[in-house]
Amino acid sequence: MMDGDLQDPPEILVDMYHKITQDGFDIVSGKKTGRKGKRNRNFYAFLFHHLFKNIGEIEEMENSGISQ
Repeated sequence: MMDGDLQDPPEILVDMYHKITQDGFDIVSGKKTGRKGKRNRNFYAFLFHHLFKNIGEIEEMENSGISQ
């Protein structure tokens, strides 16, 4: 899943595609190492990921996305 608002750098898709097609990975994902922004926005992002993780039974959901 990649946000359409270009907060995630689209140029990293080339590296991720290379890992799948040439390095033999089946799945490639990114994880953000930090968030910049207002506290309430960070809280809502945390809440979204927490709920999505529990509803979808997905582990390692926090701060997932495409990032360096």
